[in-house]
Amino acid sequence: MKSNIYKSVLFLYIIIIPYYGTFNIKVKTVLFSPLLFLVLFNDFSFPKYIYNNRVIKSFALFFLFCLITSISSSNIELSLEQLVQYSLYFLFSFILLKYTETTGLNVIYLAFGFSILTSIVIAYFQFIGLTKFYIYNINDLNDNTMMHRDAFENIRAWGSFGNSLSLSCYLSVIGIVVSVFLLSIKKQFNVYYSLFFFSITFFGIIISGGRTACIAFLLCYFFASMLIKKNKSVFVVILIIFCFFSFSDMFMDSQIFSRFLDSKDDFKEGRYDNWIKGINVFYDNPIIGCGPGNLNASLQNQNHLHNSKVRLFIGGHVESVYVTILATYGIFGAFLYFNTIYSSLKLFKIKKGIIHNPYKISLLFGWMVMLINMVTNPAIIIDIRLGLVLFLLLILPVSIIKKENLLFRRI
Repeated sequence: MKSNIYKSVLFLYIIIIPYYGTFNIKVKTVLFSPLLFLVLFNDFSFPKYIYNNRVIKSFALFFLFCLITSISSSNIELSLEQLVQYSLYFLFSFILLKYTETTGLNVIYLAFGFSILTSIVIAYFQFIGLTKFYIYNINDLNDNTMMHRDAFENIRAWGSFGNSLSLSCYLSVIGIVVSVFLLSIKKQFNVYYSLFFFSITFFGIIISGGRTACIAFLLCYFFASMLIKKNKSVFVVILIIFCFFSFSDMFMDSQIFSRFLDSKDDFKEGRYDNWIKGINVFYDNPIIGCGPGNLNASLQNQNHLHNSKVRLFIGGHVESVYVTILATYGIFGAFLYFNTIYSSLKLFKIKKGIIHNPYKISLLFGWMVMLINMVTNPAIIIDIRLGLVLFLLLILPVSIIKKENLLFRRI
């Protein structure tokens, strides 16, 4: 009974991630709910996982750094709000470890597949203008959805996120994990299931207008196909799907197509300038940065940001996760942050046999897509739902190693 309950709870826990903050679904309420079942089954041994898990310990060091530097930040209140968000990531990590210990990982991959399907259905109906699927009030949507402009053909789907960049990043990361997972399982028809998820995910990314996500997703799937299948037939099918979506009338007639063509101009006029602003903030305090939650306030002090937007996104961003982390936490904090990611990647122990482990190879490509997205997609920092996806990638390799009886040899 315990196993079935845990599987049901974990399945719901994963598929509901994109809907946090919508339909009055409170993030904290959802994140705390699975703890009730751990208490019910007397399965609440928290300290053991902190001690035995290098990924959690690495993030704990980063959290401690944030806690200390928040005291010297210009706005402690903003820092505390950021620390609360990081505390929720801790809780999420603990719950994943505890539940996957009982359920295994298949239920998570099933939830991923279901989540992709529902997200793309919602995004498609938004793209064609069915207002019942908008989910948000138009005034509450992020500017990048283009819904605040006059021309309907400019619309970029936002799914349940209310933010087109968040949707494209979510689809690209979860989509590559599911597609590569299916591709690497040597069963009849699995390659076709993989191509199905590849095609619908690619379509979803296109209608959300996510350029970096599109490039990352395509490159990683091509590379995965070459690595796993080593035959030309898969590439031919991928090319056909790519051409179909890229040159279909719906895509060519949409202003989204011009967005992909104008990427160079957009980079010069937008992202590059923001990166320079972030680097200037970094120069002000290169060792420990401006402090957690204080990037927007620092930009405002330099007259780069209107005062009304300081609290819009607590984490703040300058159009790149890497520059944002460097400006916010300085060299020392950035090292601790990326060391957490390195601690997770180190668990893969990349070697020839990795392609025969569907879990490892799919999560590895998930990381590749995530790291590419982080170059130009700031939503990973400011959207707690994408933060949870990041921690899925951090923690699931730990669960895999634990199943291989290697975890408690102090990974």
